[in-house]
Amino acid sequence: MPANGCTERVAPAPVVRDESRENLWAIVLAGGKGGRMISTAPPQPLDGRPPQFRVFTGTRTMLQHTLDRAAALAGESRVLTVLGPGQRGVFHEAVESTPPGRLIEEPEACGTAPAIFVAAALALEQDPKATLLVLPSNHFVYPEAAFLKRAAEACEHARRTPDRAMLMCAHPVGAEAVAEWIQPDKRMWAQFLYAPSRRPLDVLSLMESSNGAEAQLLYRYGWLLNTGILAVQAETLWKLGWEFLPDMMTRMEIFRSAARAALNSQVDASHLEMALAHAYRGLETVDFSKAILPLALDRAKVLMLADVYWASFTSLQRVREALSWLGVCPAFSTGPLQGCEEGSEKGASPKEGRERTSVQSGSRLSKAG
Repeated sequence: MPANGCTERVAPAPVVRDESRENLWAIVLAGGKGGRMISTAPPQPLDGRPPQFRVFTGTRTMLQHTLDRAAALAGESRVLTVLGPGQRGVFHEAVESTPPGRLIEEPEACGTAPAIFVAAALALEQDPKATLLVLPSNHFVYPEAAFLKRAAEACEHARRTPDRAMLMCAHPVGAEAVAEWIQPDKRMWAQFLYAPSRRPLDVLSLMESSNGAEAQLLYRYGWLLNTGILAVQAETLWKLGWEFLPDMMTRMEIFRSAARAALNSQVDASHLEMALAHAYRGLETVDFSKAILPLALDRAKVLMLADVYWASFTSLQRVREALSWLGVCPAFSTGPLQGCEEGSEKGASPKEGRERTSVQSGSRLSKAG
């Protein structure tokens, strides 16, 4: 049993229709440092670990939940998990002994864009018709079955409209001071609200709020939270990279060539390691949501995470809000939480009759297992 007490994983049943599932690949972004949460957290709850590697309630870490969802959607062999430099050890402590798919450990932390494109290169060389589902690993979703259904629908939309990227958005529970927001085209707003998964909307604008006043204004005018979950055809993504980040893509193309040779057994794994190091050497930090999305709004659509409570665990306040909404006690002390009585079992709901509920060193490129 892993050090964090994770129980043996039982992967959820696949939820994607067979004809599209065989080309679906999940990219799990697990390299974040959790700077905002750690800077505001007392030492006891987080011990300096980013939130994706922590158990907040129940028995599974945030990362384990994300890996389980990724495997349910894409299949265990088509999960690509991107770690930050030096995170391999904490990764294996945070998940079970046989995580799905392949691990990619970045040589340097350079933002989400390189992480996504390195994984996309590996997917493309194994499956030229790949559809990619990008999943950040610090997300709380409930109920999980509804989330899987919505994510599968986004992948199906991406498959049917290969020239469009599908962005998943969520209704804000309240105004978050620091968040990314999406303004959808509301000419089809009624249909969007009542049948959000069937009619993706155009994206009019993206904005990041940096303070409470900005967030309140966006919230009041009906903007939606950008979850960072993305479904897109791999070739479409690759073309967007070349259009808006050509310098980075020159490096990624060399890495992709090395991946092709390694996957065809023309070179050994060390050659791919060197190509990865070369791709990151001197690379500037580039975030996908800032460098590509704002410039490609005409090629994006937005889909609602309907019937799903979604939260990004970027602060202890967000953790408290989500767990309070769910009615469970945290697996560590975060201060007073409504409904959690002294002596209540950590990780379990104090409400009578409620089920236990869980939130959901080596080569830098390797099989996860």
